[in-house]
Amino acid sequence: IKMGTEKMPSIDGKAEMVSKFMDETAVVDSTAICRFLRSSIFIPEYVKCLKYTTGNDYSEETLMKIGKEIIDLERQMDIRRGLTKQKDTFPKRILEYEIDFYGKKVKVGKENFEKMKQEFYKIRGW
Repeated sequence: IKMGTEKMPSIDGKAEMVSKFMDETAVVDSTAICRFLRSSIFIPEYVKCLKYTTGNDYSEETLMKIGKEIIDLERQMDIRRGLTKQKDTFPKRILEYEIDFYGKKVKVGKENFEKMKQEFYKIRGW
């Protein structure tokens, strides 16, 4: 995490990081491999596991594309249920109250959240 002179660590790149993490998590969840192994097995290992168990030779790029498609489909279902962009937010306690971040008091703030959300939506193509 990039620390700057501002009150909060930089928000640069956070939206892309979250987007990639969501895609990867969707892949992991769809493999039926225990999610508690998540911190020790990464996409390259899932490629190997899938080849050994299914005989299919997936690439990392293919798995990440599948993950993106899963997340995009979930988003479409959310929209049908009325969970729109305007409803995508964090609770007040996360946006407005300071938290301890490695010994430094920081606050996400609504403005920072909205910037990250806009960037996230742009990355996702939503």
